Parts: sequence; C-alpha cells; structure tokens
Amino acid sequence: MEFSVLEDADGLRRVTLSGRMDAAGIKEIEEAFNRGVGQGDLPVVVDMGGVTFMASMGMGLLLRNARELAAKDRRLVLYRPQELVEEVMHIAGLGQLIPIEHDEAKAAEQARQG
Repeated sequence: MEFSVLEDADGLRRVTLSGRMDAAGIKEIEEAFNRGVGQGDLPVVVDMGGVTFMASMGMGLLLRNARELAAKDRRLVLYRPQELVEEVMHIAGLGQLIPIEHDEAKAAEQARQG
C-alpha cells in the first residue's frame, strides 16, 4: 500500500492511494496517513483510483480520519474509486458517511464545503 500527500495552493490536501487496503496494507500506511490526513486542518480529497481491494480495516481508516476532520469543520471526500471498491463501500454504508465523487472538480468543491 502506498500513498502520497500534496497540498494545493488553494488550501486543499490531495491524497493518492494505491494498492490493497487490507490488514497488511493499512499497517504500512496507518500512522503516516493519520498524521497527513485526520490530524491536519485542511479539507481532503482522497484519490482512490489505484486502490484494488478494500477490506473493513481500510474503511475504518477512512472513516476515522473523516470523523477527525469533521470535528474541525473539514471534510474528506473520496474520488474515483474503482467499481468493485466502490461497490464494497456502498454495501458497507460508507458512501452514506463519506462523499464519493467521480468528477475531480466536484470532489474538490464538496471537500471545501466543510
């Protein structure tokens, strides 16, 4: 599991994830992801396009960080998950808790709404 974090000049943090969000993958990134996302003070768009598998631990990581941001009136938005990953997220109800977008401009706009 890999991820990168970039901050836009317009005050938006963009995170790119790739790999499998399973127990092993989450173990590799959890601490750094929490620091770079949930503990930050900027709205976040997470590019899920490179995520090939999503387990409950991966959903938990996203949900915890979304809640931390919400406590600071910031929003986390998921952007362009692969079809099977998105299906798993919807079945689990994650899509009702964290916005999912397939349009980059709309994802950024939703994240900024706080």
